[in-house]
Amino acid sequence: MGPHVKPTAQVNDFDIQALVDSQLGWEDEKRIWKEIENNPALKRRYDELVTQKKLLLQWWAGEDGGRTKSSQSQERREILLV
Repeated sequence: MGPHVKPTAQVNDFDIQALVDSQLGWEDEKRIWKEIENNPALKRRYDELVTQKKLLLQWWAGEDGGRTKSSQSQERREILLV
């Protein structure tokens, strides 16, 4: 969890990550949402993870798969050396 978030007895950072990644069953989702709705710190963490996921998806969807020109050049050099 982020440094400002303390897990509750029912919800921890892994639970929130699983919620963001749609890895939970319906009952677990309801339980975790109830905790998030009642805990501003958990809600902030949820929002952080959603933002992170969106940014990562945008990055990976880029034309170069998120790689910069310099990383592509490095990959080419490594291929030539092999």
